Amino acid sequence: MPKTDGSPILVSDDSEEPQVSAQSTVGTPIPKGTSLQCKKPETFVSAEEEEDARHTARKPKEPVLSGEIDVDKMPADLLHVRPAMKCLTELQEIDMENENKLVQQCHQIRKSLTLCSVDVDRAQRALDVIRDLDLTKMMLLRNPECLEAVHGLTKYIGNLSRWKMDKSEEESFKEAAQNIRENASFLYEHLQELFDFDDDEDFMDAFHEEVAIFERITRKVDKHLRAIMDEQEYDTMRNK
Repeated sequence: MPKTDGSPILVSDDSEEPQVSAQSTVGTPIPKGTSLQCKKPETFVSAEEEEDARHTARKPKEPVLSGEIDVDKMPADLLHVRPAMKCLTELQEIDMENENKLVQQCHQIRKSLTLCSVDVDRAQRALDVIRDLDLTKMMLLRNPECLEAVHGLTKYIGNLSRWKMDKSEEESFKEAAQNIRENASFLYEHLQELFDFDDDEDFMDAFHEEVAIFERITRKVDKHLRAIMDEQEYDTMRNK
């Protein structure tokens, strides 16, 4: 079968074509942040005292995340400046790596399944990689085009009317396209479980509404902080 030429992905005759972007803020430097080590004693009397101290230390972080306070205007003793990767926990580094892989593999799918040509093997490999990633709700809110691409693949039929295939090639493609639809449907169902939308809502409609809320809430948040924002931090901002 001919290889991709970079045209948009074809999902079905009556569906919009998901546009998968390879652009992401993931992995960009994080120059400053609030430090939990500020004025921290060497020992605590009890676990409760330590938890109270941690809660107090986290308070300055919330207005920075929400964009209410510029990080450069924070008191100097609350700022902690250090190289980007050392600002991240091990879990954050893993999450950022997974998010980068998600964006990259969605880009591979876009290049593999086009209106003019197809490489179903490469598309299937990309789906397999995505399926094995430990994805989160926040990754999808930051990269909604990735979930849209997976959703589009659940209806993938190709473009047989334009492609010149003999009967054997056509049968082989139809079988491969069915496998892609089935695997994409399995992945799509799994991704839906990351959200707690009402059962009577159309999932994609609810997802797009949540993306709009996320964009509005985080529009003033520093892009580096936005790239590592977790669900707990987002929910705190969302419920204010």
